[in-house]
Amino acid sequence: MGGKGSGITAKRRHAPRKPGDQDVDRRYRIPRWIAAREAEIREHLGGAPSVMQESLSRRFVFVEALALSLETRIADGQDIEIPSYLALVDRLHGLGKTLGMKRLTKEAGRSLAQALLERQRQHEPPANGGAL
Repeated sequence: MGGKGSGITAKRRHAPRKPGDQDVDRRYRIPRWIAAREAEIREHLGGAPSVMQESLSRRFVFVEALALSLETRIADGQDIEIPSYLALVDRLHGLGKTLGMKRLTKEAGRSLAQALLERQRQHEPPANGGAL
């Protein structure tokens, strides 16, 4: 059971490798578009997405690329499978809702009130009149 030639593969011993920037050949248009789109979505999520948001946003970009590919085929007059296209659009909508349709702003390092207090403290004379 599970030996050579049985057709049953051995259990995967390593987690699948996440494609990183070092694996992407940026001479081609699609990898450059994917990287730029991921950066746009990261910015949309406030610049510091969680691990789950990062994973979902990556899926969003790839599903979007597939949908755009089918739309290009339609524009070129080629036939496509409409149910496949509609499934991609539905998946994009679902991922978009999960990630959040509203743009998030980056958190500032300090509030305006904190910045004004620090500025005021810098311009105040020492409390003891400068004497040591």
